[in-house]
Amino acid sequence: MIQDYLKGKRQAYFPPFKMLFLLTALYTTILYYLPSAQEGLLDSDIFNTNIITETKEETQITQSFLQQATYYIKFFLKTCTEHRAAALILIHSLFAISTFLLFRHSPSLPKLSISEHFFSQIFISCQLLTLSILVDIITRNTSQYLFYSIPNLLILAIVCYDYWQLYGYSLIRTLWKTLLSFLFSFLVLSVICIALACYLLSETISNAHL
Repeated sequence: MIQDYLKGKRQAYFPPFKMLFLLTALYTTILYYLPSAQEGLLDSDIFNTNIITETKEETQITQSFLQQATYYIKFFLKTCTEHRAAALILIHSLFAISTFLLFRHSPSLPKLSISEHFFSQIFISCQLLTLSILVDIITRNTSQYLFYSIPNLLILAIVCYDYWQLYGYSLIRTLWKTLLSFLFSFLVLSVICIALACYLLSETISNAHL
């Protein structure tokens, strides 16, 4: 389906963005009515800075930094939960960049533009959301995962299979390119997190010296 859409056969298929928002709305509705394994995540001990300061004699700067970091982590998790479609679009935008760099000379679809890689990512996101909906309905319980209700290794396997079908490389070559794509996205997110942590630390130190 993705390959047909990218080759111009688009009249027979539902627009990918409308499909994503409809599936996200359905998925969010299911998450609302089913028991969730994510309940209490934001209030769990991993976000309790008082526990850390009672067991270790942290300085005032460290405690202030931990409080700010905790706030931003909670804000990130809450935003991803309440605006799931937007979060998925941002995450898959990173994968669109990585697939553009890694698969742009593929045998089946050479010289795809970055926007076409982005559309393929939206279709993959819809596929993963559909599977998540089915898993939640069958198990009658939402999982602890942030974006999809399926394990990360299964997501990797599904994405690898999609890339194999879509781009025409051998299975082994597709696998290592898929791993590189995941690694690229992880590194970009890590750089953003490190930059934010450095900014928070510098702000905390500056405020402590005032």
